[in-house]
Amino acid sequence: MNYTEIPNFADVLLEESWVLKIAETEDSLRFEMELVLTSNNPRFVPPGPDELYCTAMGDIEFWAITDRLWVKRTNLFSRDATGEIDFGNIDSLTFEGDTYVMFGDGGELRVQTPLPPTLTYR
Repeated sequence: MNYTEIPNFADVLLEESWVLKIAETEDSLRFEMELVLTSNNPRFVPPGPDELYCTAMGDIEFWAITDRLWVKRTNLFSRDATGEIDFGNIDSLTFEGDTYVMFGDGGELRVQTPLPPTLTYR
């Protein structure tokens, strides 16, 4: 199943969003994001004349992780025009049962957890 079926994820475009930081503990994983919002998102406002998207800062978090495997992990990053670092996009986030698989510029990650990931805005 696709990430758009996870509560609160239907109104963001992960493929166009940027990973700004990854924080890991033994049983959790947090992706600090600049999220691209769809026009259905309650936080959406039309982008300005020099903007391509409406964005909002937020976190994607996995909790109560029972297993995690970075199948491939790249530590590549880029800097935008203002000098801020980002680790690229999340090209896909799918799940089946309690297994979540994420592909993106940062590599491939498999996470097992009984809880769905959360998306919160800052």
